Amino acid sequence: MQPQRLQHGRHHPSHEEHHRHETSEPPDDHRGRRRSSSPGPDRLLGGSLSDDGDGTAKGGTLNIPTTATAVHLDPATSQNLNITTLGLVLRRLTAWDVEPGKAAKVVPDLATNTGDSSDGGKTWTYHLKDGLKFQDGTPITTKDIKWGIERLFAPTLTGGLSYHKSLLVGGEDYKGPFDGKTLDSIETPDDSTIVFKLNAAYGDWPWLVSMPAFAPVPDGDGTDTGAYDSKPVASGPYQVQSNTQGSQITLVRNKEWSAKTDDVRTAGPSKVVFKESQDPSTVTQTLIADNGDAKDSFGASYLGAAELNQVRSNPAAQDRLATSKAGPINYMAINTQKGSLKDLKVRQALQYAVDKKSYRIAAGGALAGSYATTLITPGIAGREDYDLYKPGANGDVAKAKQLLEDAGVSDLKLTLATQNDPTYLAQAQALQSGLKRAGITVTLKPLDADSVLPPRRPTAPTSTWRCSAGSRTSRARTPTSSRSTTRRRSVAAATTSRSTATPRSTR
Repeated sequence: MQPQRLQHGRHHPSHEEHHRHETSEPPDDHRGRRRSSSPGPDRLLGGSLSDDGDGTAKGGTLNIPTTATAVHLDPATSQNLNITTLGLVLRRLTAWDVEPGKAAKVVPDLATNTGDSSDGGKTWTYHLKDGLKFQDGTPITTKDIKWGIERLFAPTLTGGLSYHKSLLVGGEDYKGPFDGKTLDSIETPDDSTIVFKLNAAYGDWPWLVSMPAFAPVPDGDGTDTGAYDSKPVASGPYQVQSNTQGSQITLVRNKEWSAKTDDVRTAGPSKVVFKESQDPSTVTQTLIADNGDAKDSFGASYLGAAELNQVRSNPAAQDRLATSKAGPINYMAINTQKGSLKDLKVRQALQYAVDKKSYRIAAGGALAGSYATTLITPGIAGREDYDLYKPGANGDVAKAKQLLEDAGVSDLKLTLATQNDPTYLAQAQALQSGLKRAGITVTLKPLDADSVLPPRRPTAPTSTWRCSAGSRTSRARTPTSSRSTTRRRSVAAATTSRSTATPRSTR
């Protein structure tokens, strides 16, 4: 039979699902933001990075080595969260306030408040603060925000977070502003007022307008999408000085940014340098050595098993390992529309066949995360402990085989798409070995990050299984582990819940 497709990855549940795996995103500390949560799961800080009371190191250059080979700075193509890389350069209508031990809150950013709703929650109105400027001194108006949102609808701009597309009236059929058409459900009655008309009431709209799409883009700018992705016009505390994709991005202060209008960012470092395409083991060794630039560095990538072992063997380095509570989740997502995977019993068999214990070992052991039994991770309001299938950490191979027999399926062959780096491959191999125990043959398909994580938009719920050892992909999901890292995709059964400081990513 034809191989069926799986993908290996991560899910980060919250008010907004979490996004592209761009590992160039440092946490709040030492990044020009107020400290609002622990730096993030399993990352390593340089030795001289220290808090001054509000969590920000003042002046100097912050170096951020990352394994990422491409960082999208265009808000229409970026999946950066509000408290990550793009937040240094671009502001949005709202932002996040996250503090250790407290629930995350949405707060005003460019807007004066988090939004005024009317018409039963179908209309949201925002007013801009006074004194907002782009990096060239031009005033920021609501027309710039409207233009920025409309750009995301253009077919030539893909990959960005697009939750708002199906919520805005007319959004399903709108094709962007480049042909001169506008989206009438976004109204700008004056330069400081913007009104959104929704298809239905949506109480989380204040969170949604913290997404990259709601960053201002100068009206009419950004038609050269490649150029704008490299050097967007800054509204935040930093602007792009240089950007050699795959090598280095250098940010310097935006002199037109005013701290008086920004209660979220403190803009501590004078310069921020992202060093891309770094080998994870080399980065870890450099940060452990703690010499030269490493003293003012932060490893943006989550540590894999090999890197965690390097840190564990060095007591001084352990003191600089940033971990956090459960937040993102790893799961395997299943293409429920193809071949034998259409059969619920086959999908249940995958749930029982997964060896979550081996997966977690490949991810770094207990420090990497706990076993997840539901897609909702600790810290999210309304969460309850839930485990539908109770397969146990090692799975239940006999049960998996019985389900396959009941479904009349034998010699099942699947393809598991996974990100092409040592950490992800090791985790995918653990999934492969677990499924093999039940007679399921899995072929791994390594892909680059952009290929593994296609653009997402709101969709109807799909059938989901509770487990704990994970990955993520499009259709049905099986939670695997609750983990404090980012996100990836997969197709068969979820694994572990990794820790993060709040219900939202600190990356």
